[in-house]
Amino acid sequence: MDDDFTAYSLPRGSETILVAEDNEALRALLQVALESCGYTVLASASGSEALELASRHDEPIALLVSDVVMPGMDGPELARRLAAIRPRLQVLLLSGYGPEPALLAAGIHFLQKPFRPSLLVATVREILDLAPATPEPGSAQETPSDEARPPGSQDSRVVEACGYYGLG
Repeated sequence: MDDDFTAYSLPRGSETILVAEDNEALRALLQVALESCGYTVLASASGSEALELASRHDEPIALLVSDVVMPGMDGPELARRLAAIRPRLQVLLLSGYGPEPALLAAGIHFLQKPFRPSLLVATVREILDLAPATPEPGSAQETPSDEARPPGSQDSRVVEACGYYGLG
């Protein structure tokens, strides 16, 4: 690969990601950034909507990406409730404030706003590569959805391959 393109490459994936973000514009940006790099996104505007989406979705959900502060149910509470029905779900919380040490100690990942979409996509891939490669209980999926890539390896392609030129 030409070195000029390496700086603009983004990791791709095929996992399903549940997004919970009450800000419509940011939710749309998260969805576009993730979908353009191959992920399936279930987008919701609230914690309760995210819970409903997760309960209706029969396939594995690899990651929750949620705002920390949302009306009705905050991101940490949503993560706790989802853990009961999806124990292998990884969690990435987003906030304009610093991370709470207790959340980090519990293995919850954190990304401080504002961030570039490219950083989001890279962080998501890093989290998913660290996740255990075992299917959720009751799932028909026997292998990781990203074609059994070994953990830590990255299938990086140029931004154009993600289909969205404004990710940098």
